[in-house]
Amino acid sequence: MVDFSSILAKSKPQVNLYKHTMDVVNIALQLQDVLPKLPEFGNMPNFFEMLFLAAYMHDWGKVHHHFQKKLNNEDNSWNNQRHEQFSAVFVDTLDLPNSDLQLLNYAILAHHKSFEKLSTYVFDDNEKQYLDPEIYDFTTNIRNNIFRGQALVYLKALQHMLVGHYQQYFPDSYRPFKKISLQEIDDPFEEINQISQNLMMQYTFMIGALKICDHTASANVMKINCLQPKNFGFIDKISPYQHQENTWKSCGNTLLTAPTGTGKTEAALGWIKQQLQLCQGRIYYILPYTSSINAMYVRLMKNFDTKNTNKYVGLMHGRVESFLASITDDARNLKKLMRMMFFPLKVTTPFQVLKYFYSIKGFELGITELAGSILVFDEIHAYDVTTFARIVAMLEWMKNNLGMRVLVMTATLPTFMKQILSDVLEIQNKISAPKQLLENLVRHKIKIVSGTIFDQLEKIRQCLRQGLKVLVVCNTVHNAQLVFSKLQDEFPGILLHSRFNGRDRAEIERFLQENDDVKLLVGTQTIEVCLDIDFDALFTEPPPLDALIQRLGRVNRYGKKDTCPIFVCSKGGLCDHYIYPPKIVSKTMQVLSKLDIIAEQDLQKCLDMVYPRFDEEQEKEYQCTKNMFADTISRMNPFKEHQENEQEFYDQFTNTRVLPAMFLKEYKGYIRALNWIEAENLLVSIADSFKKKLEKRGQIENQVINYAINDNIYKHKFIVAKCKYSNLLGLIEEFEDFYDDDIFL
Repeated sequence: MVDFSSILAKSKPQVNLYKHTMDVVNIALQLQDVLPKLPEFGNMPNFFEMLFLAAYMHDWGKVHHHFQKKLNNEDNSWNNQRHEQFSAVFVDTLDLPNSDLQLLNYAILAHHKSFEKLSTYVFDDNEKQYLDPEIYDFTTNIRNNIFRGQALVYLKALQHMLVGHYQQYFPDSYRPFKKISLQEIDDPFEEINQISQNLMMQYTFMIGALKICDHTASANVMKINCLQPKNFGFIDKISPYQHQENTWKSCGNTLLTAPTGTGKTEAALGWIKQQLQLCQGRIYYILPYTSSINAMYVRLMKNFDTKNTNKYVGLMHGRVESFLASITDDARNLKKLMRMMFFPLKVTTPFQVLKYFYSIKGFELGITELAGSILVFDEIHAYDVTTFARIVAMLEWMKNNLGMRVLVMTATLPTFMKQILSDVLEIQNKISAPKQLLENLVRHKIKIVSGTIFDQLEKIRQCLRQGLKVLVVCNTVHNAQLVFSKLQDEFPGILLHSRFNGRDRAEIERFLQENDDVKLLVGTQTIEVCLDIDFDALFTEPPPLDALIQRLGRVNRYGKKDTCPIFVCSKGGLCDHYIYPPKIVSKTMQVLSKLDIIAEQDLQKCLDMVYPRFDEEQEKEYQCTKNMFADTISRMNPFKEHQENEQEFYDQFTNTRVLPAMFLKEYKGYIRALNWIEAENLLVSIADSFKKKLEKRGQIENQVINYAINDNIYKHKFIVAKCKYSNLLGLIEEFEDFYDDDIFL
């Protein structure tokens, strides 16, 4: 009788190889229902049979005598070898065509590291002179450490147990241990350059699927959740607008244009339900800003997780753990699940999807999960030219290779950009809010007022004295802080912009969502996208028309009030040209000067007047970015490292996280206590341009703190901004001296 618990797969925590293999096989079997389109997109009808075999055999090399000694913390001669190479040997025991054997061989070899990395673990001539031949001679190594004694008995027993348990999933041609090759595995590291595109997709899917199985099982996740049409019962309780109902009936790629506040989210959820009636697939709800993503996550949680069990809605963005810590006591474990293929619906940024196409580490897993996916692009208008170009290139490739279904939603997208998306996605279903709704939805009366926002302070005070809820939007943080400072003594309100730390930002947004009686809200374009709020009047610095339309969506949001006043200043701030192109703002003001009452039906025509097409510079930027990114995508290869692509991805982000000086002592305390979430929540995100401004003034300081884990000392680097900070105003440019208390020593 073989003791299955004696052979380990992992040491911390201890997991025996039999249990881990069974768990990985279990996930492989589930993928047939979760990602049913993989055989079609990989042009490989027997895909799931091959995945079962890969999952079944992927870790057999761990029976190696010295690897087991290493896991048991005993003296060993493992010498940094790779168990994948020993596992791959067993592929030759299968009676399968050579093409299938190669697929399994490559998948097992690449399920942890790229071939480029794996090749560095092969002993060179210099290393061999210091090693026993049993180690560097592959055949002898296998014979002495795997194909004899307890290891061989264990493998045969494992084989018998698994084949008996999952017999119905085995190909008829499989004959356990019919032949055992003691020859050194073929060196595949040069052959991969000759692989065809069709085979490359097969390898990508197989490696990605095997990684999904291995990672999921290793995280002790035994079930991959799926959403079914029956989970969307809450949709049936809605009395839909016509455009919502039309969207719910739409099959395939769809473009929806509808005003803010007319139920685009509900339209999207009904559309998702329709797609799930046709085929299973993972769902990505894509939004441009972290704050809007967080708000959507909470909203969808209420829709789907009615029993307070979070098994349907996930969240992906750069600061997910900090947000989760503000709403749950289990943020760290929940974050781990977010990274797994656990939640069927993920609310995320486009960058969390785009990153896979830069061939960052583990991209095969992401590409595989996207196969047959359902994507909703909400607020598609919010992206700059280069991001829009990358999204277009990505969607074009996904349409040709992954068979996804896409819903694009917008209130403010110029017609020419809609046409670009329609052409790329071959959209047949173009849905708009009905003319009658647009004619009846008259929510705003616009007036251009002379001067700057500071010339409107008395008018703002008058509106507040009349009991109106007033929204003030500035184009820069500096002006928003000044306006708020001049109003708050008489009219206490809320200020919201990007230069609050995570802790204060979360509290401000929570307060606004839970309190409908806030009379004054001052902020920047952050307000345009992050909150479901409704005010009575708007005072704004001059923005581009698409940004203005988003601001309008926060005033008389549902059209249940009389026409509400919108005051647009004729002059902006001194630094507005860093935020918005002056030509676009000028065109916007020209269009607005001809308006009085803003009818929703006129907004598309106005948008097209401001944005008839890309200008010459934008067109060049769009085409260049799209072509370069398409080339980047074409070079995806699951066997290679693409560090230059990965760097290109991270170079897109131009913000820096800094610590306001007043939190220095508190931050050090959190780091020393290894409380990373609370430490992260003290940081403020600033644009690189603002950072450079502070550097010239001597207000940026790089610091290092030492912290200990199990008697080992590590260094943590961070950046201090020597600026004043308050929970009312956020980070202020004024210099603040601070005392460094030598905690670093």
